[in-house]
Amino acid sequence: MTGAMREVKVGLFVFIAFVLLAVVVFSVSDFYTTQARYTYPVRGRFGFVNGIDAGAPARVSGVKVGEVRSVRVYRDEASQKIQVELDVRISKDAELEEDSAAYINTLGFLGEKYLEIIPGTPGARVLTPGEILIGKDSISSVKLMESGYQALQQMEKAVSSVHLILGDPATREAFKGTLVNSEEAMAQL
Repeated sequence: MTGAMREVKVGLFVFIAFVLLAVVVFSVSDFYTTQARYTYPVRGRFGFVNGIDAGAPARVSGVKVGEVRSVRVYRDEASQKIQVELDVRISKDAELEEDSAAYINTLGFLGEKYLEIIPGTPGARVLTPGEILIGKDSISSVKLMESGYQALQQMEKAVSSVHLILGDPATREAFKGTLVNSEEAMAQL
C-alpha cells in the first residue's frame, strides 16, 4: 500500500510541476496577450522584402504594435512580376491611414528584420481590416555593395588620372608657375 501511495504522490508532484512550468513559460512569452492584442489585419505588398520572415515585429513610428503572420510569394497578373505579400496583424489601436508607408527595416546593421510603418496624413481614410498597404521596396545589400564597388572603381580612375597629370614634370613646373603668379597677384592687390 505504501508503494502505491508513493507513486500517487510522485505523480501528483510531477503534474503540479508541469502545470507550474507551463504557467511560467506562457507568462514569460506573452502568449495569451499576443493573440488578443493583434486583431487588426492588413496586407503589405512588396517587390523585395530583404529576408523578412513570419514572426517579425511590425512597428508604427518605431513602436512595436504587431507582427508579420505569414509571407507569401505570388505573380502579379497585371505586371507579370513576382511580388511578396505579408499578412500583418497589428493592434486595433494603431489604425493606419491609406497613405501610410511601409518599409522593411533592420535593427542595427545586421540585426533582426522588421516591418516599419510610417503613419499617413491625419484625417485621411483609415484602412479597413484586410486592406492592402503598398510597401516601399528596400535596397538589396548586394546592390548596395555593387554600387559601392563601382564608386570605388571610379575614384581609383580619378586618382590615377590626377596622378598622371601631376606626375608629369612639365605639368608640375607649370603648376608651380601658376602658384607663383597667383602669389604675386595677391601681393599687388
